[in-house]
Amino acid sequence: MFFQDMSLAQSMMWFFFGVVSYKFLTIFLSFIELSNFAKFVNRMALVVLGEALEQYYFSKEAKLKALADSGVTQKELKKIRDDEEALMDKWKRTMVDCIVHAYPDRYHFLLEFKNYEEAMQILTKIHKK
Repeated sequence: MFFQDMSLAQSMMWFFFGVVSYKFLTIFLSFIELSNFAKFVNRMALVVLGEALEQYYFSKEAKLKALADSGVTQKELKKIRDDEEALMDKWKRTMVDCIVHAYPDRYHFLLEFKNYEEAMQILTKIHKK
């Protein structure tokens, strides 16, 4: 009788060990999947931001060329260019801040960047691939 109880106790122990192991592995694998997804979303957000910037700069140059062709002075063109550059710099930094602040606090450690400069370094690496 004692050995039968011991066998039952061992079986129960192994069963609970299996349940705990399964739960741990499930949580661990879910975390890995979440971090891969977060990395993908971060990079895609940066790619979209990069595409928007590229389109903006293309249209800005076309606009400045049209203004120059219409007779606007170089001094006025420089002022327009400087004003737009300051506005765009603020917009770029705001967009990166929005991406960072959109992340839940408990997942901030998954972000590959915390500011505009770090985001642009990652975007440069993405475009080099």
